[in-house]
Amino acid sequence: MTAVQPRPGQLGVERPPGAPAMPERRARPSLKHELRRWLSLSGLARQLFKLFKRSPATMCYLAAVWAVGLATGSIVHGPPGWLSGHVSAGLPSLRHGYWWTPISAGLWESGLGGYLAITVLSLLILAPAEHRTGRTKTFTTLLASQAAGLLLAVGLVKLPELAHEPWLGALSSETTVGAVPGLLGVGFALSGSLSPLWRRRLRLLLTTVATISVIYIGQLEPVALACVAAVGLVAVALTCHRAWPWARLRTLQHDMR
Repeated sequence: MTAVQPRPGQLGVERPPGAPAMPERRARPSLKHELRRWLSLSGLARQLFKLFKRSPATMCYLAAVWAVGLATGSIVHGPPGWLSGHVSAGLPSLRHGYWWTPISAGLWESGLGGYLAITVLSLLILAPAEHRTGRTKTFTTLLASQAAGLLLAVGLVKLPELAHEPWLGALSSETTVGAVPGLLGVGFALSGSLSPLWRRRLRLLLTTVATISVIYIGQLEPVALACVAAVGLVAVALTCHRAWPWARLRTLQHDMR
């Protein structure tokens, strides 16, 4: 039998003089250790600082939404009654002359779940859009999509009210808050900066979310989501592959690969 020769540097074995030292291998931190480090206060502060450096406008927007909600007592159950009529978007608010409500509705949410959802969606959609397309274009798209979606929804509700249509006509007395219509528009704008495969995936996901919201929820905000999705798809169809004649050929070549 052949004796196994011990390696230099092994425990209990003396290293010959002049032999190079064996580098020690450091154990990789486990997933549990990394998660615990990320969830610690210092790790959380570090991650928030990285997010702020990467997407400062998004973090300032989220800070403003939470600050306004805390200051007005709207975190748990949405805007109080004395404030709701002045900041919520809908046909009653516009009838009273509150023309700013399609924009101001984006600073409030309907409850704690809405605030948590808008935080997650902002980090998933708004922050990457700011990083890829710039803060000016991103927040211009956010404001334009928010206002256009809610105004189109109000107009879509007004017409069935005149025709005495039961479902959409019943929404004529509703008001809503939330920035999801604006974020949906930013998502469609963000899809233009992605690769062809992920562009189609993101657009399909956003359109599916808007459609399911209208079918299963049927309130004013889902109608606004459907309007934003329709406008986004039309804008994509009109602008995609039109600005550069060779863009379609490049897309086909990418898909063939």
